[in-house]
Amino acid sequence: DGDIIPWDNDADISVSGEYAKQVLKLWPQFFPKYIVRKRSMVDKWINSEVRSIKIQTIREKLLKIDFHVDIFFKFKHQDMYRWFNGGAYQQVRAKHFDNLTTIQWMGKEISIPSEPEEYLTLEYGNWKVPDKNFDPYYDCLMIAEKGF
Repeated sequence: DGDIIPWDNDADISVSGEYAKQVLKLWPQFFPKYIVRKRSMVDKWINSEVRSIKIQTIREKLLKIDFHVDIFFKFKHQDMYRWFNGGAYQQVRAKHFDNLTTIQWMGKEISIPSEPEEYLTLEYGNWKVPDKNFDPYYDCLMIAEKGF
């Protein structure tokens, strides 16, 4: 319906892994307004000092408001992009991120994966029917391996 999922508590942003170091250089600019937590991992899938960053305002943290922004670094390997999310390795065909498309949302132009309906189906299954019981750590069709 063009709106944020009402029961979701975060906003997710994807950044190509090749830009991870440049994003980390911006870290000091977030303070003191934001709390920034870096999640690291170097393993068979991700060869980088960072896999994701979680950003939350000081106010949200102090008032225990459960909202934050996750920046996921997605790393290209052959014809796939790979990333780590909540105990699972996920991957999707590179075509979705190599050629982004845009939409207008709340008066702004937003870049989104190409072939958005196919991408949403891989991410959420039947995304046209809201499901409060959907668990991205178990139900996402992009999961390649889990249990980490």
